[in-house]
Amino acid sequence: MHKKMDIGSNIALMKAAAGILHGRRTFGGPLHVILSFTGRCNVRCIHCYFHSDYAERPNVIQVRHARMHNQPPPDHESIRGLQRLDWDADVMRSITDQLIRMGTKTFILTGGEPFLSPHLLPLTARLKRAGKYCLINTNGTLIDRTATDELIRLGCDELRVSVLAGTEETYDRVHPGISAGTFGRLKRTLEYIAERKAARLAASVGADQAIFRPVDDVGDPGLSRMIPSPGEAALARTQLAEAAVFLESRRIRHNIPLFLNVFERRLDTSALYRIIPCYYGWVWTRIDPDGLVYPCCRCYEPMGNAFEQPFPAIWNGVPYRRFRERAIRLNREGARPESCNCDSCSHFTGNLRIYSALHPFAHGKLNEISPDLKVHV
Repeated sequence: MHKKMDIGSNIALMKAAAGILHGRRTFGGPLHVILSFTGRCNVRCIHCYFHSDYAERPNVIQVRHARMHNQPPPDHESIRGLQRLDWDADVMRSITDQLIRMGTKTFILTGGEPFLSPHLLPLTARLKRAGKYCLINTNGTLIDRTATDELIRLGCDELRVSVLAGTEETYDRVHPGISAGTFGRLKRTLEYIAERKAARLAASVGADQAIFRPVDDVGDPGLSRMIPSPGEAALARTQLAEAAVFLESRRIRHNIPLFLNVFERRLDTSALYRIIPCYYGWVWTRIDPDGLVYPCCRCYEPMGNAFEQPFPAIWNGVPYRRFRERAIRLNREGARPESCNCDSCSHFTGNLRIYSALHPFAHGKLNEISPDLKVHV
């Protein structure tokens, strides 16, 4: 079983590499897919693009696309409709089966809040039967012991719980309107997960990895209020340095160096993409609750709609082909793909890994990159 999966994974990787070397076409499907199959969420995190009460308007991709091109944004009612969307069982089965047949390796299941969908656990079961890697992004508040036991039984590979706080006081501030005692219940859930199978919270609940996420205001005047003051930023840097020492002492993986680059506004990837191209057109895709398909969460021009045409037709269609042609020449021509934010690309680490794999003797070139980026090669 494992041997067969390894062979399948190697074939998928070789097909992706062949497509990259070709520069335009593909020989297989995406290696990784984000399925955002619900727009609904049961909490209102203050930093959230889609549901924060601080945002001037929910920052769905259509809003960011309009802002990038100085166009009028969608009206509020249209946006609210996007926030209420859910995939039904037939749509979910059809899209995932197409991706499985195309050789997709990793499925990232998200929303909104994926545990609001009654189809999450059946989907997880379907993916694991097909031998796929299954990662679930969740706020964790809807996971009970029954769901935990089922996830473990199904063999879910990774559960990423967005706590966004280390204490109950901070948690309540970051999640306005949350019911009393939610933080305590969430912590007990995580402890139960640890029993069945770091900031201090991560260590106490048996986490394998602690991921720190900086606030991105995505150009929204309301969300810009989340940006810390100089004093708050200085305190955060001190706390993060202490957290890194603590996590490493317990062998808990973390992303604090990358977080600090973004947090301090030092993540400028424009120089990087003068040296390496973007490979995401061959390895990654995202499908949103309305069926629109995007190369990644930093590219705001849809490649097609998976509700209206088969995904292989989108993956091999003209818009995706044009995207790949521009992305693979990004370092040579400097012309980014349409509606992509390449100057502050949050996916640069993935592109660096692929570049290093395809060009194992190119370290001299990579040394031209700033130390803030080199550390992640």
